[in-house]
This record gives sequence, C-alpha cells and structure tokens, in this order.
Amino acid sequence: MRLALLALAAWVLVGLLVRPPLPLDETRYLAVAWEMHQSDAWLIPTLDGTPYHHKPPLLFWLTRVGWELFGVHGWWPRLIPALAAGLGIWMTMRLAARLHREAAAALPAGLLLAGCVAWPLYASVLLFDLLVACCALLGWHALLDRGERPVRAALLLGLAVGGGVLCKGPVILVYLLPPMFCLADATRARSLISSAAGLVLGVGLALAWALPAAEAGGEAYREALLFGQTAGRLRESFSHARPFWWYLPILLVLLLPWSLWPRWWQALRRPAATARRPLLAVLLSFLVFVAISGKQPHYLVPLLPPTCAALAAHFTRLGRRARLVPAWTCAALSLILVGAWEAKGASFDLRPAAAEVVRLQDAGHPIAILGDSHGQFSFLGRLEAKPRRVGPGSARLWASRHPEAQVILIEGAARRGQLWTEPVLSQASLRQPYRAEELAIVPARTLIEPPSFDAAIEAADEIILQAIADGAGPGVSVAVGHAGKIAWAQGYGMADVDQDKLVSEDTLFRIGSVSKSLTAVGLMKLVQEGKLDLDADVRELVPEFPEKRWPVTVRQLAGHLGGIRHYRGAEFLSRAHYPTVRDGLSIFAADPLLHEPGTEYAYSSYGWNLLSAAMESAAEQPFLKFMQKEVFDPLGLRATMPDHAEAELPRRTSFYQVVAGKTIPAVPVDNSYKWAGGGYLSTPSDLVRFGFGVLQDKLLRSETRAEMWKPMKRRDGRGTGYGIGWRSRQHERYGRVVGHSGGSVGGVTMLEIYPQHQLVVAVTINNSEGPATALARRTAAPFLEAVLAAKQAPTDD
Repeated sequence: MRLALLALAAWVLVGLLVRPPLPLDETRYLAVAWEMHQSDAWLIPTLDGTPYHHKPPLLFWLTRVGWELFGVHGWWPRLIPALAAGLGIWMTMRLAARLHREAAAALPAGLLLAGCVAWPLYASVLLFDLLVACCALLGWHALLDRGERPVRAALLLGLAVGGGVLCKGPVILVYLLPPMFCLADATRARSLISSAAGLVLGVGLALAWALPAAEAGGEAYREALLFGQTAGRLRESFSHARPFWWYLPILLVLLLPWSLWPRWWQALRRPAATARRPLLAVLLSFLVFVAISGKQPHYLVPLLPPTCAALAAHFTRLGRRARLVPAWTCAALSLILVGAWEAKGASFDLRPAAAEVVRLQDAGHPIAILGDSHGQFSFLGRLEAKPRRVGPGSARLWASRHPEAQVILIEGAARRGQLWTEPVLSQASLRQPYRAEELAIVPARTLIEPPSFDAAIEAADEIILQAIADGAGPGVSVAVGHAGKIAWAQGYGMADVDQDKLVSEDTLFRIGSVSKSLTAVGLMKLVQEGKLDLDADVRELVPEFPEKRWPVTVRQLAGHLGGIRHYRGAEFLSRAHYPTVRDGLSIFAADPLLHEPGTEYAYSSYGWNLLSAAMESAAEQPFLKFMQKEVFDPLGLRATMPDHAEAELPRRTSFYQVVAGKTIPAVPVDNSYKWAGGGYLSTPSDLVRFGFGVLQDKLLRSETRAEMWKPMKRRDGRGTGYGIGWRSRQHERYGRVVGHSGGSVGGVTMLEIYPQHQLVVAVTINNSEGPATALARRTAAPFLEAVLAAKQAPTDD
C-alpha cells in the first residue's frame, strides 16, 4: 500500500510540475477563491465581482484557509483533491474492513481504488468530486454505526450530508440515500431515527450557510442558490440529450485497468454475501445517474470507493503483480500527461496571456474580454481589476468609448462579431492557442468602426477655403486621423505663388516648435531605456556648458522652468550655419539664468537646444541621427526631416510673411541653430502619424507617455499647462487635449491630440502669421462631433 500511495504522490507532483491550472474549470475555481481572498469574503463566492451561485463554498473555503496559512500559491488548491484522494483511500480501506468484518479486506480495497485510472486522474485536477467522495464515504461509515452507536451515526451522517451539500449541493443525497435504505436494519427503528436525525442535521448545517448567504447575496443569487441548486439543477439535468447507455463505455474507462481483468468481472458476477447490499446501493445510485440525461464522467467518481470496498473480499489474496497495478497506473498516467502536454499543452497554458494582461494593466490600460469570461486570467495574473466582458454585437461601440483599452479576443466570439480579421490580429500584442481555438490581445482602437466623416469633411473643407479667402496664407495643408488611420488629408492654395505651384498633402512645411514634441519623444525614449535621468543636472551630460548660479535639471529645461532665455533681437532670423548641436549653444551659453530654476515658467527654444546636446551624450550619437533612427523610422515618418537651408527639396513649400498687410516672401533663414526646438520640416499627414505613434504607445510605454504629458508646476504650486514638450488643456466637451503649436519664419503649425476620442489633427500654413491654432481646432470640431454621435448609439453592455 505504501508503494501505491508513493505512486499517487509522485503522479500528483508530476502534474504540479508539468502543467499549470487548466481552463476553464480549474482557472475558474481559482479565480473564485482569489476574489474571495482579495475581498476578505467568506460568506459568498464571487466571480468577476458577481455572486457565484454555480458551486457552494467548501472548496473555496479550503483554498482560502491554505492561503492564510501558507501564502497565496497555485500549488495549495491543487493539493486539496490529492489530499482528498489519500483520505478517500484510507476511508475505503476502513469501509471494506467494516463491511466484510475482516481486516484482510482493507488492503485490497485500497489497492483496487488506487489502481483505478479515474482516482489518480481526478486527484490531480481541481474539481469537487473527490471531496464529495470523502463526504459520501463518511456517510457510509455513519450508516454502519446506526445499530450500535446511533448518536455518533447521526452526527457523522449530518457532517457527511452538510459537507456534501456545501461541496457540491444536494447531489450528495444521490450517493447516500440508496445505502441509507440498502444497509438499514429493518428490525431496529433507531437506525431509521438516526438516519432521519442525520439528514436533518446535515440540512441544518447547509442552511446555516445558505440562508445568510441568500439574504446577503440579493434576490438573483437567492433564487439561483435556493432554487437553481435544487429543482433547477434537476430540471436542467433532463434537458441535455445524452443517451442512457452513455455511461457504459465511460465506466469501463474509469475502471481501467481493472475492467480488463477477468477476475474483476468474476467478483461482480459472484459477490460475497457481505458485498451484495453495498453493491445494490451503488447500482441504485448509478441508475439514477443513468436516468438523468445530463451526464459527466466525474459524476461517477464518488461511486468507485464503495464499489472497491464491496469487492475487496474477493481479492484478499492479491498477487504481487496485482499489488503493483496502482504504481503502473500512475506511471502510465504520468507518461501520457507529459506526452500530451508536449503535444498540446500550449493550447491550455494561459500563463503567457495572463502575464500580458498584467503588463497592460500595469501600463494603465483597461482590459475587456470578448467571449465568455470565466476568470481565466484572474488568478494566473493575480489581477486586482477583472477584465470586463463585452459581447460580439457591442464590441465596436464599447471600443469607441474606451479607445485606450485592450481587448482579449476569444476566436469563436470574435468571429461571430466579424472581428477575427487580419487587420485586427496584425495589431495583437499576443496571440496564442486557446483550447480548440485561439485568443489574441489587441488594442481596442483596432475594433472601432470608423464613423461616417463625409459631413465632417465637407464642413472642414468650407472652413479651410474660407480661411484662405480671409488671408490665412497662400497655402494650407490639413490632416485629420481617427483610431490610427488618416481620415482626411488635403492641400489648399499655393506652395509657390511665383511658380504657380499648388499645395498637396505631401508638401513640406516648417513646423516650428512642434519640433519640441518630436524631440520630447526621443528624450523620453532615452529616459525609458534608463540612459537619461530627467532629474539629473544637465551639466553632467554637457559638462562644457558654463556653470550657472543654480543647477538646472533636464526636466526643468523640458518644461521651460530652467531659466534659459528665449530668442533675443534678430536671432529668430539667423542665417548663420551651425555644423553641430553644440556649436549652436554658443548663442546663449554665456548668458545668466533668468530666474532660479523651478520658480518661474519662461518659454525657451534655446533650452531645448541644450536638451538635444544632453540627448547626444546619453544616446552616444549625433542628435539628428538619433531622432531619425529611434523616432522617425520606427514610426514610419517619411516626410519629417531637418530643414537644411542648402538642401534641394522639391516638395518644400516656399515661405511667406505679412508685412504692412501684404503677403511677401519670407527672409531666408538657417535653422541649424535650433533643430530640437524648431528646426524640422513635415507634413500634416506625418504629424498625424506621429500623434498616433505617441497615443498608441508604439515607442513609449503608457506610463512614460503619461509622465511626458503631465503638466509641470512651479515650485509654489502654480501650474504651467506644459509637460515635456507638450501642452495640455481640458475642453469642456471633448475632454483632454494635448498638442503643440509652432511658429517659424514663413510657417505656422498646430498639432493636437484628443486621446479620449482617438482623434489627431494637424494644420500647416506657409505664412508666419497664419491662424494655424484656430484653424486646427475649427477643423477638428466636425470630426469630433461625428465621433461623439457614433458613441451615442445604444449598447447591450
């Protein structure tokens, strides 16, 4: 027997080492226990924040007790059925000795049970059936005590019935009522009284939990618990179409390898006299399950112990080969498990998906699941916030209302909603097998069905045309994007008045200080990679910069709190060429700080020049090369480049300014002195792509982006409305808006992002005095209204 128990323990250990908890049952039950642990609840089990009425709480209580003693681990709950299996073997041995009044029957009973393939198999699976089997065995022992110790029998039977109900509901009576009558001594009335007392006690124990739980859980939970677990279960059990003979082949499998042994069938054909009434009780229970069309293999598992105990008298002289059967059974199961897991394990291993959910939640993304939610990821990821379930029919609308969320797509449900498509799946951060199908985790924005922008485009077109007629500039270019895609891009007017050259959506404009937003992403990428400390003294990275009265940090420079001065005199019109970033520092390096850093906000493009020098040191490469390699190329910005004065760029617009009310060509300038703060060329379409790259965390993690966008404060607490290269404001209708304007010689630009609505707008004008900011906001408005209108549609969530 020791060898059998060692084999069982080894098999359970193999299961713990080889496989994680399996969906859906094991992960669901762990999720229920995890939620109870999180909320420190003992009375009502919950799943996804809702009272879980499908199972009573005993297994979850045992799990919680172990976690309170040993800490939260995955191994403890999975040891519970293994411990129940060992207890069940011992109780079966004791039952056999009592049934046959022969101690020699104990050992074969234990070996028969341990050798059945079903017993070690279910010992390694987090289900309720071995706990139910132990409760049923306790009831059998109680029934044998009725004649001589009726009070003890009533107490034990009450514990058996109450424990069974708390474990799996009234089904415990199917296992106990037949032996209650088959084992009864009809000549002794106190046996029946003891049985009745035990039943009353068991029901009382169950109601001691059920009544307070029903009261606290609300009407729906009360109805499901008191009716659904009794009459409702019985009614539903007859609604499944499984034929009456379905259990026959299943039983042969559960009894392997004994079902292949002729001596087993001999014992059934000619049972010992002491075995006949126990076998009759087992047969009656079996027939009840046969009559009920709702059938599962594990329903029969609690019938195995009394069967083995009843037949044990026939095997009191087992040979050595028979005694080794349990060890061979566990060894075979171990080999099958290892092989099966190597072949198909990835389809049942949700640990990669759970880890990705944790990563995304840590990054600030809400999580939803499209498909049935069974708490699959809750315990595996130790999730604090549970994924929200959305239906296939409402997924697109939900995504439009939560564009920064991530959605777990279960293939079947996603296909029903026509969302399992290559454009959606191509954006998945994780895709893996899931049982017989697949799952993928995708950004919610990929599910958004674009609103109709026809009316918005028509309205924006009129706005731009009127602006040009009102003298906004010779040429205007605009782009609007939604949910990661360009919704509209158009050029208007003249790129070169003298050459009669029209503006197109590919025309290059000077974007001025919008360059700071580009640079900010490069800066924060270095911060994210641990190559640059925002709170470091900038002289640690640029030691040649002269020491000032106060130290200046990188963060203060990025937020215009560093005290570095802005343009002076005609510097904005500089035609001098500066070969390197550090050469450009000479313009202001010798000047004193305007104020103690952190005390006042003073806008300064020169501060960004100094930042670019610090970035060169951190990146160990020239600034322009770093920006191209680490920002522009990854985001696919093919039309964003430094404004080299001497370069021949056919797509670059001519530049204009207004003097005495007349539009004339702007004076030539060389912007090499301020690449980082105002020296780039781009197109509105590229700027919109850049905006989506930031919004969709293509380069920066969401927490890095949040730090970049967070407005800074002066030392006395006054706000600045400026983060790291980005301005932030709150619109009363459209929510948060982040962006930057840019003014340069011969051009103005505005880039704004509306994160809540996944909308990005950019406007460029080839006129120094053009109304880019107002025009961008007026252009965005009809598109935003279209997005809002789409979000007003009803949803079934």
